[in-house]
Amino acid sequence: MKHTTFPHSNIIAQSTATEGENFVLQTRLHASILLLTPASKLWYLCRALDLSGRGYVVLSPQNLELLQEKKSTIYRWLKDGKDLGLFRCYSWAGNTLKISLGSLWRACKKARIKNWGTVANNIPLEEILKNNGRRTVATAMTIQDWQERSRYAAKNQLNPLERKCFEIPATADVLTPQTSPKLTSGGTTGVLHVGEKRIFVGRSFIPFGVSQKRISNELNSQPASCGVSVRTVQRHVERLEVKHRQLMQARREYREIAHRIKQGATSWQCKSDADISFTWGNQPDEIVLHERNGKSSARREGGHTIKLDQLCNYSNTHWRYRCNLYLLSYELTSMRTTRYQWKKRGLNVKIAPVENCPSEISPQTPEMLESPKLHAEGRGLGGQNKSVKNENPRK
Repeated sequence: MKHTTFPHSNIIAQSTATEGENFVLQTRLHASILLLTPASKLWYLCRALDLSGRGYVVLSPQNLELLQEKKSTIYRWLKDGKDLGLFRCYSWAGNTLKISLGSLWRACKKARIKNWGTVANNIPLEEILKNNGRRTVATAMTIQDWQERSRYAAKNQLNPLERKCFEIPATADVLTPQTSPKLTSGGTTGVLHVGEKRIFVGRSFIPFGVSQKRISNELNSQPASCGVSVRTVQRHVERLEVKHRQLMQARREYREIAHRIKQGATSWQCKSDADISFTWGNQPDEIVLHERNGKSSARREGGHTIKLDQLCNYSNTHWRYRCNLYLLSYELTSMRTTRYQWKKRGLNVKIAPVENCPSEISPQTPEMLESPKLHAEGRGLGGQNKSVKNENPRK
C-alpha cells in the first residue's frame, strides 16, 4: 500500500482509553452527519481525539478498540467516508491508522447536505459508538431542538402584556409532578394531573411540544437521509428511556364541537366562545379547528388540522390530544456564525433531487413531490398538529 505523508504525523492522540477510567471522550455532534453514514462514528472519534484541532490524527490500536468493529468494517468506513468528504486521505502503518480529516463544510458539500441539522456540544462519544447509537442520539437531539423552538414560538406569539401575565412553564416543571404548578386563579398556566402516559392540562394552558411525525419529517428532509419513520422515532425514545408524556387539553367547547359533528354540521362557531370554531378539512376524517392558545389572544393562522379521533371523552370531560413533551438535557448550540457563512458563500445550493437517481446518494422522496401539508404542520407552535391521537404506546 502506498503510504501518504502526513504533516505533524508525529503527533499521536494522547486521549486513549488506557490513560484513566474517569476520562470521557466528548465531542460536538451534528444530526445530519450522524444520519448520513456509519462512517461518521469514526469521523467523530477522530475529532474527539484531535485535541489540537490540526485535522491530522494517528489512531493507536487502543483508540480503534473504542469502535468495537472489525478491521474490515473500518476499511469500509474509510472508503465511504472519503467518498463523502469526511476523510481526505488515510494510511495504515501496521495496526496504527493515520487519517487526515475533512471539514464539516467539505462533508456537507460532497454529501449534498443543505443543513447539518441540530448541533449539540459535549456529548459522550460512547453514546454514538454503541449499536445504532448515532441514529438514536440524532433523533433525541432533534426532538429537544424542535421542542425548544415550539416553546419559544408559543411565548413569542404573545403580546407584551400577555408575556407579563401568562407563564409558559419549563418542560421539566410540567413533567415533574412535584413541581408542576396547578392553576387556581390568575394568568399562570398549570397542569391538572400528570399520569403515567398523559399530562392533563386546563383550558388556560398554552400548549407547546413536538409530534413524532414532525420529527420524522425533519430527519428525512435531507436528500441523503437514511430514512427515519414515526415508529423508528418511538423506538429511539424507548431505547434512551426518555421521560415523556402526551398533552391532553380540556375545553368545554370540545363537547359542543363533538356534538355538532355527530349531527352532521359542516362548520360551527361555538356559542360559549365565539373565538372557537371548526370547518371540515380536505379529508373525511379531518376538521380544521380554530382556537386561541390557552387564554391568550395568539392563534395559529389557518387553524389546526386534526383527526376526529383526537377529540375524546374521558371522565365526562372532552379532551383534545396534543403534542408530546420530552425531558431531554443536551447542550444545544446554534453555530449561528458558521451557518451564516455557509449561506453567504452559497454552499448550501439547493440540488433538485431526482427519483431513482443512479448516483450513490439519491433521495428517498423527491422534494418536488413533497406534500404541502407537511409544510403547514411545521408552522406556528413547532408542529402541534398530530396524525395519530396516541404517540406514546406502552407495552
